[in-house]
Amino acid sequence: MNEEKKGEFIFEFKRKMFHYILGTVIAYAIYFLYPVYKNLLLAPLIIAIIIMWIIPCIPAERRWISNHLLYHFEREKDKKEFPFKGAIYFGLGIIPPIVLLPLNSAGEPQLACAVIVILAGGDAFSTLVGKFYGRFRIGHKSIEGFFAFIIFSDMMANFVVDPKTALALSVAGAIIEFINTIDDNLAIPWGLTIVILLIHAIMPNLLFTVW
Repeated sequence: MNEEKKGEFIFEFKRKMFHYILGTVIAYAIYFLYPVYKNLLLAPLIIAIIIMWIIPCIPAERRWISNHLLYHFEREKDKKEFPFKGAIYFGLGIIPPIVLLPLNSAGEPQLACAVIVILAGGDAFSTLVGKFYGRFRIGHKSIEGFFAFIIFSDMMANFVVDPKTALALSVAGAIIEFINTIDDNLAIPWGLTIVILLIHAIMPNLLFTVW
C-alpha cells in the first residue's frame, strides 16, 4: 500500500470507526431506554438531524466544533455539497425501524436494534475490506466486502437477537448493500425494515418463537 493509499485508508478507517461506535451506542441506548420512553427517544435524534442540517448555514468562524468534525470525518466532496451527509442519512435511516418494527414480548425493540447494529458494523467493515482489499469486483462492489458485511454484522447482531435471526438479517443486509443504488445509510435500514415487516405479515409468529 503506497503512502497515498495508506493516508486514504487511515482517513476512511477513522470515519468508519466513528460510524461504527456511534451507531452501536445509539442501538444499545434505544434497547435499554425504549421500554421506558417509547418513541419519545426519537426527539433527540430528530433534533440532532435538524441541527446538522442547519449548521452549514452558520458562518464558518462560529462553528469550530463542526469544522473539526468535518475536517476529520467528512469526505471532500460531501464537505462542499452536503456536509454531515452520512450522519443525517444515518439518523433518517434508523427512524423507520424504531417506529415500525414489532417489539418482543418484553416490550424491547430487539429487531430495530439489530437493524441499527447491522448498519453500523456491516457497512463500516464492508467498506474498509471491499475498498482497500477487494480483488473480485462486480461494478464498484467487491465479493470480499460482501462477506465482510455478513461476518461483522452477524457478530454485532448476535448480541441483540438469536443467532439464526442475526445471520438471516446480516445476509439480507449484505444483499441490500450490494445491489442498492442509494446511500447505504438509507437503503440498509429501510430495506431490512421492509423485509422484516413482510415476514411478520406472512408468518407473524416466526419473529418471536426463536426468543
